[in-house]
Amino acid sequence: MLMVRLNLRPKVTLAVLAVALIAMCSAAFIAHQSMRETVAAEYRRSADAVASGLAAAAEVPMTVGDAEEVRQLAAFSLRANGLVRVRFRDSAGRESVLLEGPGSKGADRSGEQVLGRAELRVLAQDGAGLDVFGDQSPDAATAAANQSQLLGTVEVCMPAALIEARMASLRIMFFGIVIGACLVIGAVMWFLAGTWTRRLDRLLDASERIARGELDSPLTDGHSDEIGRLSDAFGRMRLAVSERDETARRFNETLVEQVRARTADLEAAMVAAQEANRAKSDFLANMSHEIRTPMTAIIGFGELLNDPDQSLETRRECVATINKSGKHLLTVINDILDISKIEAGRMTVEPIACSPATIIAETVSLMRERTAERGLALEIVYATPVPATITSDPLRLRQVLLNLVGNAIKFTEKGTITLRVSTDRSAQLLSVAVEDTGIGIAPEGLKNLFKAFSQSDNTMSRRFGGTGLGLAIARNFAEMLGGTLTVASTPAVGSVFTVTIATGPLDGVLFTAKQDEGSSTPAGPTVVAATLTGCTVLLAEDGVDNQRLLMLYLRKAGAGVTMVENGKLALDALNAARAEGRRFDVVLMDMQ
Repeated sequence: MLMVRLNLRPKVTLAVLAVALIAMCSAAFIAHQSMRETVAAEYRRSADAVASGLAAAAEVPMTVGDAEEVRQLAAFSLRANGLVRVRFRDSAGRESVLLEGPGSKGADRSGEQVLGRAELRVLAQDGAGLDVFGDQSPDAATAAANQSQLLGTVEVCMPAALIEARMASLRIMFFGIVIGACLVIGAVMWFLAGTWTRRLDRLLDASERIARGELDSPLTDGHSDEIGRLSDAFGRMRLAVSERDETARRFNETLVEQVRARTADLEAAMVAAQEANRAKSDFLANMSHEIRTPMTAIIGFGELLNDPDQSLETRRECVATINKSGKHLLTVINDILDISKIEAGRMTVEPIACSPATIIAETVSLMRERTAERGLALEIVYATPVPATITSDPLRLRQVLLNLVGNAIKFTEKGTITLRVSTDRSAQLLSVAVEDTGIGIAPEGLKNLFKAFSQSDNTMSRRFGGTGLGLAIARNFAEMLGGTLTVASTPAVGSVFTVTIATGPLDGVLFTAKQDEGSSTPAGPTVVAATLTGCTVLLAEDGVDNQRLLMLYLRKAGAGVTMVENGKLALDALNAARAEGRRFDVVLMDMQ
């Protein structure tokens, strides 16, 4: 990282120094090893020479057995030559005289000392001709050795520290040479790199002036190397940029007004694109979970149904789970379709005469099972008399109320959910407030509550599920019905969602003071078995799975079913039946 941050001059200098240092260190190491061997060999030769000299001096005393004279010779040689140890052995290898220096302490330190050996021999001529072969020629020595008698050997030990001291001085010399050479090379490279970087600095300064639009300063280098050619190229570039800038300036003068005129359009398009991209991201993030979760349940429990080892009770639970997940998935898809229609401006309402009390009662009836499962109370309170009929879209009003009550059930763990109904005759508005005792909503979460794909905070979708579309759809429907949807909430206390819708003219409309309906769960509706015995049905459906499903239901109810794949075949079947004098009681076909 340091080399990355450094300028070119120190980079080049350090790189050359590194290469030079590696080369010189390698050479110094090789020279050091070679010198170590040379010095060691030199000290071994010196030890051998000392041993030979001592052998020559001790030959006569050894011959006559004068051990004291030998010891004095050894002591003199020990002091004169700086020896560590002198040892005399007889011809049988037995130690006869041993003399050690003060640093040896009697230990055998042959691994750390230079050892020299020499033999003591005398000529075999009645024992009178004593001679040592250290100074004789090789031929004479060889001839004499053939006629000599071995008296013993002399061993001398020189301290190995002499070699290490010699090598230490050599290492200091090598280190000084390397450091000196590096300093010289570094100084030379620093000077050379400085000349190059000064030229490059002039190029950099020229490029920055060009970047700032200062195109009047010429750039000259005067060299013919690579940096000089680069300087010439910069000069040509400066002229070319100057010419283009002048052309662009004249052209820009004609574009300023056009750019100003298009800026507003571009900004609006950019905002729209950002909002579309954000909406797409929100949609994918929310739908990914809300669609895959029920689909996983449907597929998983469908596979369990195929397991022959499952009990009847387990199969019933699988079917119930698949049915519940399918209804949830259908709700999600309906929400997606509704919000898509709303955003595309294609959602419409159909105001007709309808009974608000009936719509509210139907909503409560549909939601009682869910409240009973969670142990919640569900009640209707009529704060004022309500009109017997109003002009509104009952389907959309029921959808808004189901959404609000469903949300209240989802976010309430215990307590009561109350639908408080009132009418403002002068404003011609019907108000339904859905009150719960749930978790409530923090003030900062209210601002995003009615936005599509949003919930009061990011943890809601993980904890309670949901697409974040329901309240956005409900508010849009309320506004399309001539009213609005508002909320008031206190965390840990509960929330009140109030929807108001226009009632239309109330002149002559009967008002009824409804009684409050308590939270007791009424008896379930009487189930009447459906029968279509004797009914003939013409079914047009192109989906194979839907064909099988619808035919099973219809035939189970006793109907006779004729299946075709599309509307044209349905018309053909009707004409054929008419020609044969037959008729269909019911024609079932979707109109897309």
